[in-house]
Amino acid sequence: MAPGHSVPQLIERLADQLGPGSATALVDAIVASATKPDAPAGVWLLLEELTDAAPKAARGAIEALLELQRRGLLAEVLLWLDLGVAIAADSGALALRYFKESPLLLGLLDPPHRAVVLAAGLELADRQANVAVEFIRVAPEVVPVLPQAEWATWNWPASCQRPILPWRWSISVRFPRSLACSPSIPFEPGCSSG
Repeated sequence: MAPGHSVPQLIERLADQLGPGSATALVDAIVASATKPDAPAGVWLLLEELTDAAPKAARGAIEALLELQRRGLLAEVLLWLDLGVAIAADSGALALRYFKESPLLLGLLDPPHRAVVLAAGLELADRQANVAVEFIRVAPEVVPVLPQAEWATWNWPASCQRPILPWRWSISVRFPRSLACSPSIPFEPGCSSG
């Protein structure tokens, strides 16, 4: 899609659900705050991909875009949508939950951490979408107490380079909550067999 044509196409895509006035204001805000000049084209393409994977999640994402705008989070709109598409590939219902909860959670993070958290979530979603959503949910608690260099510790089941078995998934979802509750407990990552 040519950059000059992406803005009207995105407005048209959003206007079906948001109305023309809200859609135009939202696209103008995306253009003004996004870090990439082709952000409208990227948003349009990601919404199309999301609609193919999970139509209900795509409608939820469009509604959540207004919340991202209200909270001043549109600079990360492409990473945010990309993570949602990755989650929707695993579960449309989980993606819908992500789109509903994430604007508030991202708003609780310091601006320099938002893109890093979303990128880490995208990496997690490649392995286990549930773990990625849980990471986004606990990020406001974990990020202030766990330096970025130690996030691999949080992601230890994925760093083992083995499939996440059901019991490992359970541990990987519960582990970040324990970090947030007890940041002083040292953890030595490592892969054990089994």
